[in-house]
Amino acid sequence: MKNATTKYNLTADNGLGLIGKVRWILNNILNNRGGDISNDSRLIFSRYKTNQIPLWDEVSPFVSPARRLCDFFWKDLNWNEFISKLGGNIRAVEIGCGSGIYGDLIYKQIGDKLSRYVGIDIYEDKGWSAYKDLPQFQFKLGNASSLDDELREMNFLFTQSALEHFEDDYLFFKQVASFVNQLNTPFVQVHLMPSKQCLTTFPWHGFRQYTLSSISSITQLFNDNTTCELVSLGGVHCNSVHKKYITIPQLLTRKDYRRTKTKEYNEVLKNAILADEMTSPNQGAAFYALILKTNF
Repeated sequence: MKNATTKYNLTADNGLGLIGKVRWILNNILNNRGGDISNDSRLIFSRYKTNQIPLWDEVSPFVSPARRLCDFFWKDLNWNEFISKLGGNIRAVEIGCGSGIYGDLIYKQIGDKLSRYVGIDIYEDKGWSAYKDLPQFQFKLGNASSLDDELREMNFLFTQSALEHFEDDYLFFKQVASFVNQLNTPFVQVHLMPSKQCLTTFPWHGFRQYTLSSISSITQLFNDNTTCELVSLGGVHCNSVHKKYITIPQLLTRKDYRRTKTKEYNEVLKNAILADEMTSPNQGAAFYALILKTNF
């Protein structure tokens, strides 16, 4: 961690240059190699199967396969279980919240059962002003002292496509585990993160991707009061769609077929999502969701 005063650090993914990009790719190839072995026997594996296909048009037709799966996943989460276990209301904190759109997504799913939402980021987003009329919504700039204070007030911690931008993600989870391991009340975490396949679909995005090995190093920080479930979102078919319609066209022609072949892209993606649902949980996941339940 370069800055000892920063507990979580979101970093822009640009300005690398050709040599920097080559080094970045080689470093991640080495990090991902041999990482498909889980070192935590408590990890429970599952494959995400969506109920959202009939509601396809509620998500933008231009999003990537992984982003669509993530949006579907948040809608399909068992919110009733969480509400019941957490005493009838959810007090959520999101680290790396950006504009706050995932706080809004949760609010649309559970309404006033979301009694509090705090979005934390190191940069202020102009989108924060859109929630000024929702008293349970609050946004803060993150710093070295804010995380522990916020967790003490909350029962639900989540990140969406943010962990890969944390310069020291392991330190972040050490702090969370230090807090959670001492609890005697229920607490939930949900973290959505890129799999190692994202090295070929999202080149130069973030500091890292995640493997079973690196995820195990995170889950092993938590004691046996926490159950750990790793959910695979998408797979080889979705990854193939991403490369065909987004990655390769952008690299070769600077075009994005989501914009020029929108209808075709969405039909192919829909079929790919359904095909991936029939594969094993760890077969080339496009993205991961890590669900940690404490004192459930």
